[in-house]
Amino acid sequence: MPSNTEDQQPSFVHGQPPPSGAIPDTQQSLNNTDEPEAPFFPESTVEGPEAGPSSESDAHQPTVLTRAARSKQSPPYLIIGAGLLVVVGAFGGQWILSPIPSSILTRNPSPQSEGIISDLGLAPMVLVPTGEFMMGARQDDTMAAKDERTVHAVHLDAFHIDQYEVTTARYARFLHETKRQTPKYWSDQIPQRYGNKPVIGVNWNDANGYCVWAGRRLPTEAEWEKAARGTDQRLYPWGNEEPSQQRANFDHCCDFNIYEVLTDVGSFEGGKSPYDVYDMAGSVWEWVADWYDGDYYDKSPERNPTGPSSGEKRVLRGGAWDSTQAYVRSADRLKLSPTFRHDNIGFRCARDGPK
Repeated sequence: MPSNTEDQQPSFVHGQPPPSGAIPDTQQSLNNTDEPEAPFFPESTVEGPEAGPSSESDAHQPTVLTRAARSKQSPPYLIIGAGLLVVVGAFGGQWILSPIPSSILTRNPSPQSEGIISDLGLAPMVLVPTGEFMMGARQDDTMAAKDERTVHAVHLDAFHIDQYEVTTARYARFLHETKRQTPKYWSDQIPQRYGNKPVIGVNWNDANGYCVWAGRRLPTEAEWEKAARGTDQRLYPWGNEEPSQQRANFDHCCDFNIYEVLTDVGSFEGGKSPYDVYDMAGSVWEWVADWYDGDYYDKSPERNPTGPSSGEKRVLRGGAWDSTQAYVRSADRLKLSPTFRHDNIGFRCARDGPK
């Protein structure tokens, strides 16, 4: 489970989303020439080579040869031909050695997901009504980590939350209109094929920037948990039954092959939350607004908590396609640097509800 030790360092004030471009991105988009990256496992929460680069400036970059060095090599047409053979052979070998699970290839999208790509507007939202819920892991939850175990009552005002995770099609519109830097792995996605899949490779600043552009915001950690599990302290969005491949896209560690391991948003009718919110277990980890503090539950306000005023890492919720059962529980918490990007990280937005 993720470590609960956190050395906090002040940053900008939480609850005041910066204007577009106010937080400079230190990362650069990666292209298909990058070397393969090791899978990211939340169990370790290591943000170094073992888990993938914490910033893309640390990522491996293709070697650049000088003109003199190139002149000593084989003729260009031989290099190109040999290179094509190597690339085709490597890709074919990878496809054979790392097949996509049949449960993913044969899954039919739900009726809810079929019309999403045709609507490139903002994602539909659902209303979570005002009221109290018990936040934190249940006492009988043997998989819970220390930072989840302080069960406490939280009263939230009504809010809206995206019914689906933000898709690549919707994120593409945001990129087109804002000219923002593309996220990691963007060059691997095929719009006509992956438009209904959740966008990945976004850091916290990307996610926050999209939500602000959309006239929305990232949900708070408390809002996310209530939207995921309702008010009855269930373990998962659908209830207390163990996860299955009919309820969530999870437990596919090391199966990543471009975007193929991802499922269309809204594909799991049996996995939706009490408020009809989809994919809140598995699929992709979702950034939320809060800074992380392992002891925050002990001092959290009773009404509308928004997390610490500053910190070093941001919270993510929900688990992902490569997560095991423990990490798709609705109470599970993950912390990462806000500049971290990976192939299992996405987001959804929220908005204040009627007063």
